[in-house]
Amino acid sequence: MDESIIVAPGVWRLTVNIDDEDVPLFEDRWPVSEGVALHAYLVRGERAMVVDPWEAGGYGQEEVEADLKALGLGWKDLAAVVSTKTVPKGAFFDLGGGVSLSERGGFWFVEPAGVALTGDTFAGLGWIEDELWVEDLGEHEARYFEDEALRWFSSRPLVPSELPQGTKIVAPAHGCLWKNPEAALNRARQFEAWGQGEALGEITVVWPAGAEFDAGADALVGGALDAMAGLNLFRMPTDDTTAMAAGARRASLVVVAGGLGNSFMTGLEKDLWRPDPLAPAAELRRELVRRFQQ
Repeated sequence: MDESIIVAPGVWRLTVNIDDEDVPLFEDRWPVSEGVALHAYLVRGERAMVVDPWEAGGYGQEEVEADLKALGLGWKDLAAVVSTKTVPKGAFFDLGGGVSLSERGGFWFVEPAGVALTGDTFAGLGWIEDELWVEDLGEHEARYFEDEALRWFSSRPLVPSELPQGTKIVAPAHGCLWKNPEAALNRARQFEAWGQGEALGEITVVWPAGAEFDAGADALVGGALDAMAGLNLFRMPTDDTTAMAAGARRASLVVVAGGLGNSFMTGLEKDLWRPDPLAPAAELRRELVRRFQQ
């Protein structure tokens, strides 16, 4: 197999990309038209273990078996298969050759490599090919994967108080990996903070679909331009509610047309405006600017 699958000495990444042709919704909630990269991890000393093989329709036993075979292993060679969904407190596996896997702060932790296998924490969505490490992303890729990580986080906000002492690499069960553990922790804290009031200089608008509501949507787009604000525009019921949740979290003003539900904002403390979707366009435009600039 390609050397790029080696995360650290004693830790191999076994990855498959799936999309909505494989699963209609990832974990029955997240649309993945842009895919999601699922990682299992082989931890190997004199003995070997696999952490987090995903078996809900994309990365199951056949794919794990093929990856293990390429590394000269089979199921019979594994000491155990474990999950980050439930990590028994105090669990410890000595794999020989100086390699161990243990529970640290609710994560699986590999020594001496210093790899924290964090499961859903620090995870994200999006198809990954060469863009494995957050720190190696270009500007465009960084924004894309941050948006996909925020879309995940907004519906499953997980922020640990700290990482295990000695962590050198953060390796979630899906999404990009981190060479800088403190940066991973800081981003999770930032995502959490965005939900508690003002965030970025952006407005998120959730508006009904239909030609009769287009004039109002156009007016709000114009208002965002007048206010020199970033704009996230969604139309209900056609657009993805997990993207709405992410857009609401990152915005400082959220506009949800009267008559529409806003359960995607559960847990957020945001400046919320609920205008009449059929109000005069000029009125909508002026009021959006006023509310954003106040």
